[in-house]
Amino acid sequence: MTDWRDWVPSLCCPATRTSLRLDEAAGELVSDEAGLAYPIRDGVPVLLVEEARHLGEPRPTVTGNEGEFRGGA
Repeated sequence: MTDWRDWVPSLCCPATRTSLRLDEAAGELVSDEAGLAYPIRDGVPVLLVEEARHLGEPRPTVTGNEGEFRGGA
């Protein structure tokens, strides 16, 4: 099975249609052009603008495994 991270170069920001970069430490896919960070929840990228965090905002407090980055597929 292919690791979803192999697809990151093919993914684009739904707001700007520009490339995303993976921030594994934060567990987010970042669109520098849009100033948005899309969460990765339970190992699944959530590419919904309404779920994205503005880069100037603090990261939300994580409870349980929500927002946990799992390096696997």
